[in-house]
Amino acid sequence: MDGVVEALGSVDMAGLAETVLTDIVTGDPRVFADPAPFIKVTDLGASSVDFTSRAWCRAGDYWDLKFDLTRRVKDGFDANGIAIPFPTSIEMTRAA
Repeated sequence: MDGVVEALGSVDMAGLAETVLTDIVTGDPRVFADPAPFIKVTDLGASSVDFTSRAWCRAGDYWDLKFDLTRRVKDGFDANGIAIPFPTSIEMTRAA
């Protein structure tokens, strides 16, 4: 599994998010211990903290692992109160 990016809305949650990501990825038996998974903060966006995670597995496990981990990360973030920022827009109009 390669190149998964998770964005957080708060720098304060970065440590917890890294722990949650690490626990989820390393807890899956399909993920190889060697090479070890890569889970790091890779960017500080305008309104997010971005993580990249890379985990190695058998080629035949790739897609199921990718989808399973993506769902588990979402569930793990929700369970720990970690919010993922989604774009919002405000439309303003002036009365004629």
